[in-house]
Amino acid sequence: AYTVMYCILWWNFNFEILRESLCVVLFLNGLLCLKDKKVWKYLLWCLPALGIHYFAFVIPFLSLLFYYFEKRIAFITALLGVLVFLSISVNEMSQFLFSMSIFSGDTDEQQMESYIFGDMYGTRSLNIFGILFFMITMALPVIVAMKQKGNSILTRLLWLFIVIFIIQTRYPIVSRFANYLWPILIIEAINYLYTVKLKQVYGLVVFSLLAYNVVRFSLDFYRPSFASSSSLNYDYRYIPYTSVFQDPDPVREVYYNYSR
Repeated sequence: AYTVMYCILWWNFNFEILRESLCVVLFLNGLLCLKDKKVWKYLLWCLPALGIHYFAFVIPFLSLLFYYFEKRIAFITALLGVLVFLSISVNEMSQFLFSMSIFSGDTDEQQMESYIFGDMYGTRSLNIFGILFFMITMALPVIVAMKQKGNSILTRLLWLFIVIFIIQTRYPIVSRFANYLWPILIIEAINYLYTVKLKQVYGLVVFSLLAYNVVRFSLDFYRPSFASSSSLNYDYRYIPYTSVFQDPDPVREVYYNYSR
């Protein structure tokens, strides 16, 4: 399980979202307490994250809602409906993100505008290939959530992951919230594979989707960023790896200095 998670997530957590990675670690440790119904310990684990990264309160707060309202299907359905509506309406979603920015203390409106309207994180529409990719990737959490027995907090968080994934197809910046839930999806998928035979249809599909994600994320690490203007066929930001105790990579320095 840890090997698969490492292959899928390691470069994102270690290169791209260092501060947020600390928040994810705190949240996952707190989630172990929440599974045991130790809410105060969960809050104590998540509280330091508020001082580390903007929006670190979002997933811990939603997880707590899903924990307390586990038997209130109407509430959860209404919450999911609101989130899906926000993914469709540009104006409402933009206002929502700006409000969150003010609440969290992030008053840099230019930064928020770049998140919502910029080339990298701005709103987007899916073409036929985007829709196909969306359907393939969405199949993994849907199957795992439907096939898991019981109504544990982890299963309910898989449905939250699905909602976030739907929204991020229109607003890529929302994918940052999925970083908290990807480890849960991977562990739950592998746990499911331990309970079924790969000869079964759903077991084979889950295994294939896990393998697909390992390959896709590995290629994403190697291939140049779509926002890069370099002519290299690899991502100079990460390859070759150099630590602070080594001389900087000259190719990387050339492109970074040029971009400045």
